[in-house]
Amino acid sequence: MIDDPDSDEDFLIDEDDGPVPQCAARAAWKLLVVDDEPDVFAITKIVLADFSFAGAALEIIPAYSRSEAEAYLLQHDDVAVLLLDVVMEETDAGLRLVEFVRVTLGNKLVRIVLRTGQPGYAPEKEVILRYDINDYKEKTELTTQKLFTTVVASLRAYQHLLDLERQRAGLAQIVHANQGLARHQELDEFGKGALAFMVALLNAGGGELRRREGQGSTALAHQGDLPESAIDAIDAWDGLTLRWVDGLVLAPIPSRTDSPVFVCLGGVSSVDDGDRVLFGILAEAVGAGWDSVLLLGRLQDAQKAIVYALARMAEFRDAGTGEHVRRVERMVRAMALKLRVHDDYACLRDEAFVEQLVLASVLHDVGKVGVPDAILNKPGALDGGEKRQMQAHVAIGAEILAEAAGMVPGMNYIALAAEIAANHHESADGSGYPGRKTLDQIPVSARIVSVADVYDALVSKRPYKEGWPREKAIAWLREMAGQRFDPRAVEALAAVIGESSFPTEGQHRSEAVNC
Repeated sequence: MIDDPDSDEDFLIDEDDGPVPQCAARAAWKLLVVDDEPDVFAITKIVLADFSFAGAALEIIPAYSRSEAEAYLLQHDDVAVLLLDVVMEETDAGLRLVEFVRVTLGNKLVRIVLRTGQPGYAPEKEVILRYDINDYKEKTELTTQKLFTTVVASLRAYQHLLDLERQRAGLAQIVHANQGLARHQELDEFGKGALAFMVALLNAGGGELRRREGQGSTALAHQGDLPESAIDAIDAWDGLTLRWVDGLVLAPIPSRTDSPVFVCLGGVSSVDDGDRVLFGILAEAVGAGWDSVLLLGRLQDAQKAIVYALARMAEFRDAGTGEHVRRVERMVRAMALKLRVHDDYACLRDEAFVEQLVLASVLHDVGKVGVPDAILNKPGALDGGEKRQMQAHVAIGAEILAEAAGMVPGMNYIALAAEIAANHHESADGSGYPGRKTLDQIPVSARIVSVADVYDALVSKRPYKEGWPREKAIAWLREMAGQRFDPRAVEALAAVIGESSFPTEGQHRSEAVNC
């Protein structure tokens, strides 16, 4: 368990555990020797035969022309040092290679040491001022000791630049984490995004998210399932410590919720002090985001619960409504996925809008709270006056929901529900109510809900009729397409019913819906 979730300092480092161990070091530093004299390469290889720096050997690669060096550099971006002759197949071949590296390739990391046997072709002062090189040596002055010193200095500078570049990238990841992770509203999506940032920061190997809910904790891993040793370490966690467990980096994410979160990263080559500091900052950002996603999820669940309660309250007075609104909700979601291919249904390509639409559809009949029980529960057909009172539920629902929507700025699911309530009994040919709108005047939301609503009423059993078979209901909807309904919405429902697991006729409970 996490002992002090409010601690800011050194939360990834436990002083009692000693330094965090390092994984395997770099295999070798690459030194590219570009010179048209084979003896130069041979001598360099002999002089630096036993060279080692920061625990890694030196890999010496020959290139005997500018074109050969360019071909190699195009394929390898990890060359640390370039020992470069000026005069080769051309008098300025070396200088042209410098421009290729710095300008064409955009490689600012490799350290370039220009060495020449003909300094007259490339005077030191002019070359240093004009070209982005890091050292200039005449071949006659490169003794064994000076060559060794030059390579060490170049590698040290290269290593420092790599560290700076990695830290810059890490800081960029932290900024992106604060901006990008906030867009994820589901825990799994947030977890994937958080792992991606941490993997990039620590240069970990590739993999996929594995989320494990443990004994009061959550673990996120990016390389397969968590080993038992890591699970045991999490379950017995006793401090805020970044640890190595069987070659994996295991670390807590500071969370203010009651569920500790851990990340498990594999394929990490090394972790130094700078990495731990940046990882700590990123972990703080991820922890805050994780808490926000959890709280947002709970808030959304609470909103849904209230919506379902309102819809159930409207249904409760209707003797046989059963689970009508929940079935309509399922059909609306499936239809939206079918209809998004049409340009005038392009709004359905927005996942957030679809979620609002699905939730709003539940409230399409909330206006029935204003309809007398005797009309709602009448076992037979309604007369003219009763039908007008039943139709009034559209205006009642729209008024209730529009007033509530006015308390929330912008388009939201309550405003969408008001739109649906006001329009789901309009007809494509203008014969519907209450506004006698034609198809192009009926909002997309209401076109979809009206088809799902009527279909469910047709296949559901009522006190005065049996439910229709699916095929008969779909055939009638198609007959009414263009008159009452949008033909595309009808076909979307037909496709959904044909491939999904919605309840068959006879499984519906009795429902007294007067359309």
